[in-house]
Amino acid sequence: MTAPFDRAAMLTKNLKLEKQGLEIGPLHKPIVPKKGTGVLYADHLPTDKLRDKYRNNERVSNDHIQGVDIVVGPSGIGDAVGSRRFHYVVASHVIEHIPNPLGWFNDVFSVISALESR
Repeated sequence: MTAPFDRAAMLTKNLKLEKQGLEIGPLHKPIVPKKGTGVLYADHLPTDKLRDKYRNNERVSNDHIQGVDIVVGPSGIGDAVGSRRFHYVVASHVIEHIPNPLGWFNDVFSVISALESR
């Protein structure tokens, strides 16, 4: 019998989760759990507004919507995080909401710290 596929484990297997990380758009199903990690959650709305937005959505568990640490406005991720830098960035089910994917990837790249020597 094959073990069930663990998507989160597959996506994070090469990340040092204890280091400062950023997960964009975790909503109610984060890839990186808060407990035991250095992750911050970013989204386009603060937590209370996300709960209002998804209150009547049957596909989103309102009770499991994650607390948003960083609200990303129209000026992008770089402005939202300021001088903070991250060792990893995770985003799932986000790209379909991005009007300029190349610009978005550049913005994400700008908040990743330089790679550490191994």
